[in-house]
Amino acid sequence: MQSQQGPRADAAISTTAEEWTSNAGITPRHATPPLPGITRFDMATAATTNVNDTSVHLIPTGLQGPLPFNGHALLLGRSSTTKMGLCVLPGIIDSDYRGEIKIMVWTPNPPCTIAAGERIAQLISLPSLSPLTGDTAASAPIRRAGGFGSTG
Repeated sequence: MQSQQGPRADAAISTTAEEWTSNAGITPRHATPPLPGITRFDMATAATTNVNDTSVHLIPTGLQGPLPFNGHALLLGRSSTTKMGLCVLPGIIDSDYRGEIKIMVWTPNPPCTIAAGERIAQLISLPSLSPLTGDTAASAPIRRAGGFGSTG
């Protein structure tokens, strides 16, 4: 989506000791100061993508699982993205997912160009409902990388 301000580069901000950086060099950033128990990141695109029809498109972020926090995550659109005519479809990122996190988008008014580095979605942490012991999440075997309907 070409906006008047253009794409904004993400600042390197992390909620863990390690930085969670994409293979495109983009680090998710907090849009607002983090709240206790809730982690929110703005998610940027890793590559310029042309949406030329009304089908659902998968937009790469370059970010790989596991998530940088214990638990699952909800991927939602930013209100500014919807206001510009691009709908980000919601998704759940499981704690055991190890593939690339992609953003599902749809537009009723193609064509639409989404610039690399543009923040179009937000990732919101959800607590795990089952207790984790030790470093279970980080040391879990690589179980799934299929994503988008791979569990059923």
